[in-house]
Amino acid sequence: MPTLKDKLFAHAHECLYAALGGSIGAATRVCVFAAVSNHILSTLLCNVFGTFLLACVMQLENRISPRLRNSITAGFCGGLSIFASFSKDSVLAVKNKDFLLFFANFFANFSLCIIAVYAAFALVKYAGKVLIRRRAL
Repeated sequence: MPTLKDKLFAHAHECLYAALGGSIGAATRVCVFAAVSNHILSTLLCNVFGTFLLACVMQLENRISPRLRNSITAGFCGGLSIFASFSKDSVLAVKNKDFLLFFANFFANFSLCIIAVYAAFALVKYAGKVLIRRRAL
């Protein structure tokens, strides 16, 4: 029976690829925060884009390698999307009795991320149809 060390060593490459993706995602997040001066808007943009990209990869699951899939989903998207910041901002808004900001932030993150998933599914489905038509020509 393989030990934990054996299992970890067997998956070392996947861990490294996820770590590389995570560092690129985290660096992207820092760039978004530098470009957009509003912390809550920056968090929203990172969450929506991360969700969109994650949903695209979910739709392409069988067409891309597991290594690439993990480096994008667990790595890049994990480093980019920031649920912890969203939660902190929400709690601070409640503490400051800024309920409008709390509800706006909550519903914007929730609804736009759900919309991003549907948009990604539609985009991948449409792109697949276009590629199939081009191959037929």
